[in-house]
Order: sequence, then C-alpha cells, then structure tokens
Amino acid sequence: MARPSQYPLELRRRAVRMVTGVRPEYDTEWAGMKAVAQKFGIGMAETLIPNAVCRAARAVGGVSS
Repeated sequence: MARPSQYPLELRRRAVRMVTGVRPEYDTEWAGMKAVAQKFGIGMAETLIPNAVCRAARAVGGVSS
C-alpha cells in the first residue's frame, strides 16, 4: 500500500491548477512545476507536483508533456 501524501488534497489540487495556468510562461512543464513548488515553499518539486499533474492529466484524458 502506498504511503499517504504529506500534503493535503486541496494543496495538491491547487498546485495542479497553478501549473496548468503558468505552463505557457515556461519553456517546459518541469520549469512551471518548480516555480509553483517554490511559491508553495516546497523545497523539492519532485515530492508533490509531477505525480499530481500526471494523475490530473490522465483523469481528463490528456497526456502530461
């Protein structure tokens, strides 16, 4: 069984929305993820955002680039 996230669901959802919103401002999706993580005070973007973004993209039938 997977370990529960240390970040609340609403924070993860908000981060995904923010990444989607700022994506056009950055060369890569990863750069947008890092910027959003920094805004939330999360030292490592890897701990929160990529998995949440990928899950959200799959949920709506898209593919994360």
